[in-house]
Amino acid sequence: MVACQIQKNSKALQVGDLFYLICPKAEGQSYQDWNPSLMELRLSPEDQYKVKLIHPESVSADEIKLLVTSYLVGQHEIKNLQVVDAVHSEVLQIPAFQVTSVIDPQKPPPEPFGPVGPLGLRLSGVYWWSLLGGLIFLAVVGIAIWKDWRRRRDFRQEILKLPKASFASREFSKNQKFLLMDLRRSLFQKKNEETLKILLEIQNNFHLFLGRIGAFKKRPKNSSQALAWIESQFGKTEPQEVLKLKVFYKEFEIIVQSLKQSQKTALGDFEKLAAWLASSVEVFYRRFKA
Repeated sequence: MVACQIQKNSKALQVGDLFYLICPKAEGQSYQDWNPSLMELRLSPEDQYKVKLIHPESVSADEIKLLVTSYLVGQHEIKNLQVVDAVHSEVLQIPAFQVTSVIDPQKPPPEPFGPVGPLGLRLSGVYWWSLLGGLIFLAVVGIAIWKDWRRRRDFRQEILKLPKASFASREFSKNQKFLLMDLRRSLFQKKNEETLKILLEIQNNFHLFLGRIGAFKKRPKNSSQALAWIESQFGKTEPQEVLKLKVFYKEFEIIVQSLKQSQKTALGDFEKLAAWLASSVEVFYRRFKA
């Protein structure tokens, strides 16, 4: 647990005002390996709106500075507050603070002028159709944003379940070893459905590795999207690995389709793909650590 300080621009905080949480490192710890793009605050349900993270202002080995706000009026004492990224977690202790309303209770806002009469409600059909179209558009956009948020959340939660003490490349290799053992057994027993499931787990193991090093923020929808993200992250620095993975994803899709059609697939095809993944993992991990 680390004791944080609150830094604000004014003596009194109002709803929506921005302020800072400045948190030094715990004894014997460091923020050197934290990933600012994956950092978030975790609170108990009753404290959800008392502190909201806007973004990490700065992250150094000895200190993190978080830009935050509050959406709840009142005197706040937060007991269970954590800052996390995809790998790390730290409990924060912050001082109690007071948040006031932006509306002065002695000067309430004026009432609207005049009642709305029948003439004010006679709106044209164009208006109503435009309003309906706008609502539908907002609903579609809202659903898309919600689905994207859920994909990010589920992917981050799956990463957080992995052992925190293990290196990303080492965890990938360990999981890959067991998956290949299961794959050989499944192929020997000619269980295409189980083989397909294991093959997809091998691909997912690679995507989780990319998530741990910060290359993926969410689970890709398909191979084309995964390859596009890899190319955007490593296309300039590791063009040979990206070219090799283009072939990998193409052959991966061919093997998946063969299994779905109950066609025979050689074990050598799987082991070649697995070897390519292991090679790319080592190259990407060295680039991540550099």
